[in-house]
Amino acid sequence: MYACKVWLATTVNQHQYLSVKVPYKPAAVRAFYFALATVPALYFALSLAFNVDRQRTGVFLLARALDSTLDYNPILELDLILTRTLIFAQSCDGDSSAYTCALYAFYACEHALTLTFEPKLKQALEKLYHQLPAPDVAEESLKLWWQANGLNWAEKLRKVMVERRSIGYNCQFNEQQKKKLNQYYSANQLLVDCLNSDCSVSSEVRQKIEDKLFSFKL
Repeated sequence: MYACKVWLATTVNQHQYLSVKVPYKPAAVRAFYFALATVPALYFALSLAFNVDRQRTGVFLLARALDSTLDYNPILELDLILTRTLIFAQSCDGDSSAYTCALYAFYACEHALTLTFEPKLKQALEKLYHQLPAPDVAEESLKLWWQANGLNWAEKLRKVMVERRSIGYNCQFNEQQKKKLNQYYSANQLLVDCLNSDCSVSSEVRQKIEDKLFSFKL
């Protein structure tokens, strides 16, 4: 559990410094990366990958409750795209999903490249992008390619995410750990709901509460 705790604390707390570069509250950025870091571990399912792809509310919901201005930002969008692509790619199995997975990976990687400005990350993503078959080839060819190479490609993507964005760690939580993470999220959500309700707290107390939200101490 300790190794997973270190990973999660590093991921969430490290990315709070994005708030220096983006006009959002540090607590909102921490909430975003907590959701991003735990979604694959807690809800690793193909259905979630589709859900995350259709709408971003699952990851942005609590972060936006902390900072209503939190919306589109290329840095946050990039990390979300990379994470959902990894979830989708690792969740694919069987003949029925191979074709969809190959198409999804191609277009998601293409989109990620439009958001990437860091040279080494861009170079790594371009390399992954060019390994994927073009979407205009025969459907059967796409399926066969993904069945033979999909998981290996996904693992390469995960390594790029870890090295260049500090996300995508492969931490296997057991059921007890998942329960604790859910409890931690719920406790933070309760505090956020309180801050956004009619409860009367001073600005000083509000700031102290926000400073503690999703702030891991090892």
